[in-house]
Amino acid sequence: MWNEMIKHFFRLGTYLCIAFLILIASLGFIINLFMGVDESMTKSYDGNNWEQTAKSTIEDYSKDIAKIQEDPKANEDFDKIMELTAKEEEISRLQYHLDEDIQPAPQMNQYEQIYTNTKSLFTFAVFLIVIITSSMIAVEHHKGTIKMLLTRPVSRVKIILSKYLTAAVIGFILLAILYAVVAIWSLITMPGNPTDLLVVKSPDGYDHANFLAVIGQSFLANLFTIIMISWFTVSFSAIFKSTPLALGISFITLYLAPLAMMWLSSKIDEKYLKFWLGDNWFIQSYIGGFETPKYDGMTLTFSIIITLLYIIPLMAIAIYMFRMRDVTSE
Repeated sequence: MWNEMIKHFFRLGTYLCIAFLILIASLGFIINLFMGVDESMTKSYDGNNWEQTAKSTIEDYSKDIAKIQEDPKANEDFDKIMELTAKEEEISRLQYHLDEDIQPAPQMNQYEQIYTNTKSLFTFAVFLIVIITSSMIAVEHHKGTIKMLLTRPVSRVKIILSKYLTAAVIGFILLAILYAVVAIWSLITMPGNPTDLLVVKSPDGYDHANFLAVIGQSFLANLFTIIMISWFTVSFSAIFKSTPLALGISFITLYLAPLAMMWLSSKIDEKYLKFWLGDNWFIQSYIGGFETPKYDGMTLTFSIIITLLYIIPLMAIAIYMFRMRDVTSE
C-alpha cells in the first residue's frame, strides 16, 4: 500500500487536484473579503437582551415588507423581490429562535458557513477522486508497468486490494482538506456563534442540532460516499484497463443518470427507483434530520445496504478479472 501511496503522491496531477480543491473551497470566502457582504447578514444578537433585539428586528422587517407590498411595481423590481424574500426568511428564522429560546447567530456565521460550504463543495471532491482513481489500474496497463508490478512477491489479490485501500485513503485526504480549508476560512472571516447549536432551514421550516455532532456525522457520511465512488471507479479501471471508460462510466452514473431517473420517475412506480445506486450512495441527506428522503421507504441503513450490494459484487468481478488476466502480451 505504501508503494501505491508514494506513487500517487509523487504525481503532479495529485498535487494539482489538491490545489484545485483548496482554490474552490477558498474562492467564496475570498470574494466576500473583496466584495464585502451586506451588514444585515452579519447583524449580531449578542447580550442578555437578544430577545428584544430579535423582536425589534422582526418589527422593523415587517414594516419594510409592508411598504414593499404597497408598491404596485414591486413585483417588477428584482431588487425589491430579493429584499422581500430575504426579510421574510429572516423573520421566520428569528421567530424560530424566539420560539425555541435559542440565541440567534448572525445569518452568516461560522457554523452555517462550515455546514453549507462543505455540503455544496463536496461534489468537487467527488469529481477529483474520480479523476485520480480512474487511472489507478488502467495506467499500469497503458504504461506497461503492470508486468513489473506483478513480478513482486505479492499475490494479485493483495495488489488490487492495495489499490482500493489507496483510493480510500486519498478520498479521506481530499475530504479532510475540504473540511479543514472551509473551517479555517469560516473561523477567520465569519462571526462566531453564541451557542453550540446549528440552526438550519428544513422542508418543514427550521430545525436545530448540536453543531459538532452534525459536522462529525456529515464527515463520516461523505467519507462513506467518496470511498464508495472511488472503489466504483477503480473497479471499472481494473475491468476495462481504460481510463476514459472508467471516467465515462463514473461521470455518467454521477451526472447523467440522475436525469434519466427523473424521466423514469414519470413512467414507472417510484418504489422501484429507490433501488438505484445513484440515489443511495449520497447519504449526507440523512444527517441532522434536515432533509427528507427522495423516495418513501429510504433510510440511512437502507441506502448503505443498497450501495454495498452494488459495490461489493462489482469489486469481486474486478478482483477476479485482475487475478485471472494474462498480461504476457502487454
